[in-house]
Amino acid sequence: LRYYKRKSVLPPNWKYASATASALVDKDRERRKIENQLADLERELEEKNKELEEKRRKLAELERKLAEEEKLREEMEIDLDLRNKELRDSESKLREAEKRLKEAESEIDDLHDSLRDKSNEVKDLRNKLTMTSASGIELDHMKARLKKLFKGTKTKKN
Repeated sequence: LRYYKRKSVLPPNWKYASATASALVDKDRERRKIENQLADLERELEEKNKELEEKRRKLAELERKLAEEEKLREEMEIDLDLRNKELRDSESKLREAEKRLKEAESEIDDLHDSLRDKSNEVKDLRNKLTMTSASGIELDHMKARLKKLFKGTKTKKN
């Protein structure tokens, strides 16, 4: 090794050259500039990676929520189908009940008509009974006729 390198002293014949010095300074500035740019790019990359990770997390959360909502939608569709079926069944039962109600109303009207007719016949028989001094045979005949009338008025049970 040379003496000036060992002792960190410039050699005796060393001369300052400004072109060489400015080139060294420019290279050092350029190196620092590039290092700063590289550090900026690394920070930007780190920020972008954090943003990407956050977006991936949000995407995973949205996918989870979408899956839950899809499952809920399917359950609601099944429930809706069941309720529609129940509604159709109820509507047919309602139509059947309305039909039976109309039949019952018709039977009631028929019974009212029959009762009105029987009531008129009873009134007629009562009038005949009071107007005539009926003999025992006529009374027996009228009683038999009344019994016969009321035997036919038994109500129908379904």
